[in-house]
Amino acid sequence: MNCWHCNKELIWGGDHDIEEENEEYDMVTNLSCPKCKSFFLVYKPRETEDFNEQLGKEIYSGKFLK
Repeated sequence: MNCWHCNKELIWGGDHDIEEENEEYDMVTNLSCPKCKSFFLVYKPRETEDFNEQLGKEIYSGKFLK
């Protein structure tokens, strides 16, 4: 993944389990840019039955197929 600001490839800093601390998200990933020093936190939403059902429909419909 590249930096939104300077397009340099980001450095992965790690994944952190936040299931017990947050109701909406179960993991946060931190990324940093070696060029412009930007720092990014990416939150992964918890997967629910509704989420998995919708994702299955989108995959089946070809939305994620190129």
